[in-house]
Amino acid sequence: LKPGLFSRIRLYTGDVREMVFVPYTSILYEGEKTKIFTLEGETAKEKFITTGLRHSVTGPDGTKEFVEIKEGLKDGENVIVVGQQNLFDGAKVKAGDN
Repeated sequence: LKPGLFSRIRLYTGDVREMVFVPYTSILYEGEKTKIFTLEGETAKEKFITTGLRHSVTGPDGTKEFVEIKEGLKDGENVIVVGQQNLFDGAKVKAGDN
């Protein structure tokens, strides 16, 4: 760091714990409730969640935002990240290749 320049850092301290993250764009807001849709077979499942911290990750494809899920989602569940604004619980969904 050169004299006269500034840097902003975030230093997280505390216990290491397992966390589940989802893309920020996969989260929907319904009044004061927060929800996402998961894919179970060919059916969309609405899940109400509790969110935690928001994180930015910069990679070769640019910066992407992720949100920690504290409650309502388990590791390994398939989260719908595109087109979820038009979904409802129990809707039939055809998943893409990604």
